[in-house]
Amino acid sequence: MEKLYLGVDLHKRSCWVTVLDADGQLVESRRMGTEKRELVEYFSRVRKPAALAVEATFNWYYFLNVIEPLGLELHLVHPWKTRAIASARIKHDRLDSRILAELLRTGFLAEAWIAPRPVREQRQLLRYRVHTVQWATRAKNCVHGILNRNGIGSP
Repeated sequence: MEKLYLGVDLHKRSCWVTVLDADGQLVESRRMGTEKRELVEYFSRVRKPAALAVEATFNWYYFLNVIEPLGLELHLVHPWKTRAIASARIKHDRLDSRILAELLRTGFLAEAWIAPRPVREQRQLLRYRVHTVQWATRAKNCVHGILNRNGIGSP
């Protein structure tokens, strides 16, 4: 069976999906929401084998966690190395998703490594811990500053 190539231009509340066949012919191009139910409903119906490219935006973790179990070949696009989208004079979601699908189909996609889900979750916990420690340090420094400005020695 012929492989399909999907490009997804992902945003907070919506995404644009473009599906190309192995010859680069447009199979489908549509806008859809990013709620889990809608994503699972659509991507579970995609004929396999299929490869999907999505740019590493702020919510790619959520998107991959929803899509991973559905059996698609996932590719995370490195945003700084994908100049075709960044330098395009005409920018809109439909064109961006088409470019992603085309780069994936032709093998010119600049990819970022997708860490396995347990590694992603552990990294996220470590980030939260680092931010919490930094926040606590800033708060303590503020209190020390107030105490010192008022002639009270800091503890």
